[in-house]
Amino acid sequence: MNKTILLAIALLCFALSGAAEAKWWIFGQANDEVNISYLHLNGIPYEESGPRLTVYRDMLANGEMVLRGKARAGKGKIGGVSVSLDNRETWKEASYSSDGGFEFRFRPEIGKTYIMLVEVTDTAGKTNDLESTRKEITVSDGSFQNEVRNALDALIAAYRAEDPAAFMSRVSEEFAADPAVLDKAIRKDFTNFDKIDLRYTLNNVVSGNGGIFVSITYSRQLTSARNGKTVSDRGVTELVFRPTDRGLKVFSMKFPLIFGLSDSSEVATGTVNSGTNEPVIVVSSDGTLSTVPFSEALTGTDDVSGVESGSGLIVSQFHPPMGFDFVSGEPSNSSGASFFITGGVTGSAYGFLAIGHAFRDLGSVSLNSVTEAPADGYQTDSGIGYYFLDGHTYAFRLPNGTYALMYVSQVMQTPSTISMQISYKYQPNGSRTF
Repeated sequence: MNKTILLAIALLCFALSGAAEAKWWIFGQANDEVNISYLHLNGIPYEESGPRLTVYRDMLANGEMVLRGKARAGKGKIGGVSVSLDNRETWKEASYSSDGGFEFRFRPEIGKTYIMLVEVTDTAGKTNDLESTRKEITVSDGSFQNEVRNALDALIAAYRAEDPAAFMSRVSEEFAADPAVLDKAIRKDFTNFDKIDLRYTLNNVVSGNGGIFVSITYSRQLTSARNGKTVSDRGVTELVFRPTDRGLKVFSMKFPLIFGLSDSSEVATGTVNSGTNEPVIVVSSDGTLSTVPFSEALTGTDDVSGVESGSGLIVSQFHPPMGFDFVSGEPSNSSGASFFITGGVTGSAYGFLAIGHAFRDLGSVSLNSVTEAPADGYQTDSGIGYYFLDGHTYAFRLPNGTYALMYVSQVMQTPSTISMQISYKYQPNGSRTF
């Protein structure tokens, strides 16, 4: 009897230990998976461009396509990175570093379509999910300037027709100020305006850092739905487009805006300070249209406290570093910036304060939840480094005695850049109230 009981206990222990070992093995497998953190093709985020991507010959620096990415191997190490351009028929090695970063360059033939896949192998022989890296790439002999015109014409046609669905189909899902914000703003425009007449001429089109930077001179005439008053203006503004599998899509727009005027402080990413922007059409909260001097339009006609607000995209190529000037409302690498970012990883930028400036991390709170900048507790040492984290709001005290608030909505890293998307408020009257 005792022998039977002992045998049963032994068998039970063996079963439990086997189950525990099996569960541990599954957990270990999950931890040891090979993953790719990000992929950028000529600076364009892989996931944003869709399964098919058309690039244009005049977008290729030195005629090259450049794939950059970063891989993780769990507890192991990266043993190799290979790229296929012909749907797995042949493979070519990519250069890689010990931290998982890798790069692959090739010179595509015009008019040819490539099926790209990326394989990362760790030292244990495990590989990533190949199908998740599949991309069909075609290099067109056409001009991206013509594509910019086509994209702008389609946006303006949808805007003048007051068709929000058609308009938003031309907007990137990664729109810098949030696609939902722009969608809401143009719908307000359609409610506030009875007639839209918008024309433009291209000033300059430049490709770089995964985007197409466009400067235009616009002229427009709007009729108010509220009182029938017609107003007009003329100015210079800038937009950024990104290639996708469905053509170019707008990624960001600067003030003065040609779309989304009814919520300009929420939609605009940066400002074009041009002498031709006099006067500028503004829309009050009740939908009234008016034209005001450019400097007055920057502060907003409804904001009795004088608080200026907006958003910005800071892109640093490490040297020189890039920061943000709250007074001008623009990214800057000059002495007007309150801080500079010099590095970091996805989710966290690293940088320094400018001399004479001070800042304080207010934690993981929204920008609009902060109604007053703190009186003390600021960091002032410009000789040490600081981190700026996703989802955190920061208060700044400027040398001129004014205050600013900044919310970090996203930090993204590539091998050659660190970018930080922010929203901000600036109080120019010297008070701490927002």
